[in-house]
Amino acid sequence: MKVIPHLGLLIGRLRAFERTGRYREGLESLSAVWSDVNAEPDLAGLDTVEKASLLLRCGVLAGFLGRLDNNPAAQENSKNLLTAARESFLELDDEDGIVESENWLSMAYMRKGEYREAEAWIDSSLERDLSTDHSARIESFICKSLLLLETERFEDALNFLRSIEPFVQEFDDDYFNGCFSANLGVILRNLGRLPDAMQMYNLAKHFHQRSGNTLYLATVENNLAIIYKQEGRFAAAHECVDYAIDLYKDGRDYSRYGFCFDTKASLYLAEGKLDEALTVVEKGLEVLRETEFTAYLVETLFTKIKIQAAKQDIAGAAISFSEAAECIKEVQGMDQLEMCAKDFETIIKGSMSTGIGRIFTEKIVEGVEIELELSPSLSSYREFDAVWIKNRTLSKIGLIEGYLALVVDEAIEDGDSVAILEKGTDEVVCGYFASGHGRISIVNEDEDVEVFTKDDVEILGKIVGYANPHEVVDGRLLAKPLKNPEKD
Repeated sequence: MKVIPHLGLLIGRLRAFERTGRYREGLESLSAVWSDVNAEPDLAGLDTVEKASLLLRCGVLAGFLGRLDNNPAAQENSKNLLTAARESFLELDDEDGIVESENWLSMAYMRKGEYREAEAWIDSSLERDLSTDHSARIESFICKSLLLLETERFEDALNFLRSIEPFVQEFDDDYFNGCFSANLGVILRNLGRLPDAMQMYNLAKHFHQRSGNTLYLATVENNLAIIYKQEGRFAAAHECVDYAIDLYKDGRDYSRYGFCFDTKASLYLAEGKLDEALTVVEKGLEVLRETEFTAYLVETLFTKIKIQAAKQDIAGAAISFSEAAECIKEVQGMDQLEMCAKDFETIIKGSMSTGIGRIFTEKIVEGVEIELELSPSLSSYREFDAVWIKNRTLSKIGLIEGYLALVVDEAIEDGDSVAILEKGTDEVVCGYFASGHGRISIVNEDEDVEVFTKDDVEILGKIVGYANPHEVVDGRLLAKPLKNPEKD
């Protein structure tokens, strides 16, 4: 019979490697039985308990390393190893092992976008009789919240996390507290509650500094940078994304390391520092082309296209789109390529003019043209629509009654400031955007919520700035970026 010295200590070390994001060290520690994440470990001669424990740990590591290296074969092997571990734990009637196996099976399917299977596994885990003083049960709560987040059921995710929050707090583990806070932060950001999201991200940062999981800490730092950008706090945003870049590099998570340069390039673009933006985005692309992580590569190429369009380098933007098109066509097909081609067209058209087109109040007013004097952070935009503001419910970000909100045709994410047109009344509503289940929610600073079905509204665009009609420079309205509400 094969004997692995100090197997219990080895299992403990493997769990520690997983919880601190040191997945490659975990693989190295298993070199006696397993060195290829695409293969099965050599567990011949071990008893059922030992096999089940090692199959579970190998399955978890294969899943993490498959994601880091964009290795679909490792993800598939992760599912196979976890399934085998679950079968062994069923034979042993080990409820803790069964629950943990099902948790990670849910994660393995989630990483491949197979959400129905992921939900089936996590629901099976949650139905099992395991108390909340077991780490596997807290882990299942985190997995469930992540699935709700990934499938954009943000209200459901918020309600779920609030319901299990007392159990997470009572368990009092830095790793789980960090995961809980980070997931809640993403959910709140997508619901447009930026101050609350910022609070949760800072909590997640605190807990992951204590837990030692530098890869999760890097993700939090990158998310903080995105919120700081939305608030116009560029120095803080750069500080966060620079730290994330260092952490990802040290952790050898090269796909996310490369993608962080997309975040940094977007910051420079928002500041109007186009040369710096182009230099940084090229660095990110250099890394991402080596990782072949297609989704990140395409998104970063589109950031480069926006920068090139802002620099009026239309030929260069076309070359960048050609590279993106090859990736999209190969991986996602022609339908997705056609959608991205329209996005490209919108970016290029927007780079060819400066000023305001349509102006909206409660009714559309056609045919009025206003020229703008753009502040540096708005210089990448060339065409705006505008909305006359009739209330003070978004005054903290600069949208004061009588001012013009400046609206651009740009991809909308939950939490963005937007203007929508209600088709039945031609009334315009401004606020923070959230969507899900075929509905759109608009939230203002008083947390008043208006809900619409998607078919009943037209999204006019993302609000990126404002203009005071009394501030004029050489006959042009002075256009400013949205304010940071925390500075008021």
